[in-house]
Amino acid sequence: MRTIYDDFGDVRYTGDKYLAFTNWWRCKINANETRGEYLFAEPLTSNKVRLIEDSDVRNQSAFDEDNLLISIPKSLTRKQIDKGIEKILKKEITFERGRQTINPSRAKARYALTKPVKVKSLKVAFDLYEVSQKYGETIDNFKLAKLVGVKVNSAAGTTHSSTRRKISTAVSRKKKLANDAIQNVVHGWFL
Repeated sequence: MRTIYDDFGDVRYTGDKYLAFTNWWRCKINANETRGEYLFAEPLTSNKVRLIEDSDVRNQSAFDEDNLLISIPKSLTRKQIDKGIEKILKKEITFERGRQTINPSRAKARYALTKPVKVKSLKVAFDLYEVSQKYGETIDNFKLAKLVGVKVNSAAGTTHSSTRRKISTAVSRKKKLANDAIQNVVHGWFL
């Protein structure tokens, strides 16, 4: 808990919550990073193939699990080198098809997500949470859905009570998502 407080700092604020968040997020932590980058960004890594000529860089690369250090004898032909590199790559690296995104299970950020996030869904969940906090227990899920704009797909011919039940269930799930997310932050877990 102390580590989380040290990392995040004092998050209390007065005045406009959006301005307070912006100032907190953009606050410089060190010469290179803002608080948002420090907490949630992937660490900077070299993303280029290069010739290593420095022994310190060589030693660092040899033990870094994000790098692959290959020795290539200059006496080999281009065909032999290509064949050898291809064999090593097949063994050591798995390439994924499709759009390349960072898989949360392989994230190296200080505070990484535990699963991919659907931003629109999360926004609706927090909007519902915020409005329900404002009204408290005096508002039911159906009215809450109307205030926030939550809609569900209803098949033609469904009854009003069936649609109402679907909306109420959807709102309950979104509120639970927001509550769980807020409770998990205390432990340093982000979704």
